[in-house]
This record gives sequence, structure tokens and C-alpha cells, in this order.
Amino acid sequence: MQKVSSSWEEVSQRVRLITDAIGNPIDEGIFDTVVALNVLGFTTVMSCEGHLERAIAAPWVDIMTPGGEEIQAQIRLAQKAVEPDQNGIKLYNDEAKTLSEQLKNKQRVLFQSLTQLLDQFYESRGHIPYDQRLIPCIWGKAAGRIRLEPIGTELQAIVSNEIKEKKLAAYQREMSDFTTFLKSHIE
Repeated sequence: MQKVSSSWEEVSQRVRLITDAIGNPIDEGIFDTVVALNVLGFTTVMSCEGHLERAIAAPWVDIMTPGGEEIQAQIRLAQKAVEPDQNGIKLYNDEAKTLSEQLKNKQRVLFQSLTQLLDQFYESRGHIPYDQRLIPCIWGKAAGRIRLEPIGTELQAIVSNEIKEKKLAAYQREMSDFTTFLKSHIE
């Protein structure tokens, strides 16, 4: 378990001020999850409670690798002097490759922390349908982020609206149960 870095109230006040690019606040259905993860020292950067009519029909939270933004900036700086190859692609120079590997290693440590937390959560949960289980997903390795989402998230794109609605509710309950678990480690 991560070390508690701030109080619930302090983080909650800070998170209430966060909006997306068009000014929408964090969805209420994922708000406590975002706060709990941040209190425990995980830096969240994006989230969604899941929606039937738009976006992804499952809740998710993106967590930034510690130091990830700084390393990304260093990679961009290292790449400024690189000329594109004959196909117009800018390959990483040695410095950028080293920095990228550092970022990937930090990302793996974050992945391990989340996996251990989920192991504790699922230890006493009994049978949970596989698609409902939460999983950390390394995505955008260059971005240095991990997405926490239900395993069945991608399946939502191919099921009927009736099934999608039922699955969304189940996925939201699973995220809510995980949030309750996180809160029990804070208080």
C-alpha cells in the first residue's frame, strides 16, 4: 500500500477544482476513486465514470508515472536536434532512448504497485466475473501512464445496448467497491 500523502479533505478540495478541456468537473461517479488514489500517493491525470451515450462505457482512471512528465519533457528536448529519417520519422537518439527506458522502468514500478494493491483487494472478494475485475493497463509507454479499468472495457464496443448498460452498472460497482477498499486503508 502506498503511503498516505495528504488528507482526504485537502485532496478532495484540490480535485474539485479540476476540469477537463471544456470545463467539465470530474465525474461524480469516479470522484472518490480519484481522491482516494491521490491521497495514497498515486497521481491521477484523467478519469471517467463511464457513459452509455458517449466515450467509454466503463469507469477508468489514468495514473501518471512519478516523474513521468519531467522525463517526457527531457525526451522532447533531447529529440529537438534529431533530423527525420528518409520516411520523415524522428528516431530516438541515444539520450532519448535512455530516458525512454527510465520512464518505462518507472512505469513498471507503478504497474507493480497497482497490481499488489489489486491483489489485496481481490484476496477476499470471492468469485467476481472476469470481465468485471479491475486491471492496470500500460498504455502510451511514451506517455508514462497506467490506466486502471475493468478487463471487459473493450468488449463494451461490440455488445448490445442492453448488455452494455448492465455491464456498465457492474463495472461501476466494482470500481466503487475498490474505492471503498482504498478508503479503508486511508482512515
